[in-house]
Amino acid sequence: RSLVNYMTHMDAQQSMYIDLESRFIEDTKRYYQVDSAAVEQKTPGEAIKYVADCCALERRIIDLCLLSRTQAPMDRMLNNQLVIAHTDYFMKGFETIVIGGDAELGAAIQELFQRVDKQEALVEKFREITQRVGFQAFEENKEAAAKDSAKFVEVAAALHTRFRDYVLRAFSGLVVFSEAFDDSFTKVLNTNAVVDADARGVSRQAAVPRILADYTNNLMRQRKVPLTAGEMEKAQTELV
Repeated sequence: RSLVNYMTHMDAQQSMYIDLESRFIEDTKRYYQVDSAAVEQKTPGEAIKYVADCCALERRIIDLCLLSRTQAPMDRMLNNQLVIAHTDYFMKGFETIVIGGDAELGAAIQELFQRVDKQEALVEKFREITQRVGFQAFEENKEAAAKDSAKFVEVAAALHTRFRDYVLRAFSGLVVFSEAFDDSFTKVLNTNAVVDADARGVSRQAAVPRILADYTNNLMRQRKVPLTAGEMEKAQTELV
């Protein structure tokens, strides 16, 4: 850093620094051109972490040794060599990351896709994953949940808590991911295997409200001591 300051103060046009900057970026580019071939030899999770660590390291080097103006061309080079070249491979590992609940890797892949303006594709993939997992959960519990409204609520609540928590931990509650999950959860809640298996003579649109009403009624009847107005409001809020 002292050398850079000395060079730029001696040369008003900063030509010496421009040469140094160009050489630094070119040498780094050659290194990652060779190294990039090994990225997809790692598992998708390992590859995502490796690329995220490389980007962080180069940013740290620039902060310590060079001028901030070097960051933009360096980011463009890293995006081309390490991110854009492997987005399809990273996407293949995204489902395993989400289902496994790995918030650290989820945050890393979101940051990488945001760097290259591909976050929208990641959001759509997240919507698809949560919807598929949700339908599968209701399919696996179809018989029990069709007979018992408490089981239906249990499955729905578990799904909502699981992915809502993941959005908060991995994506810091970003609106686009929250909205994607809200959309997929709404579809899953209203058009699942339990609704199809036991509508009890009502339309699909009325099936879920009937199940929730049945759950609320059973909850109240199980109480030996009537619920107070405050307890009732709390229970209804939690159900909603």
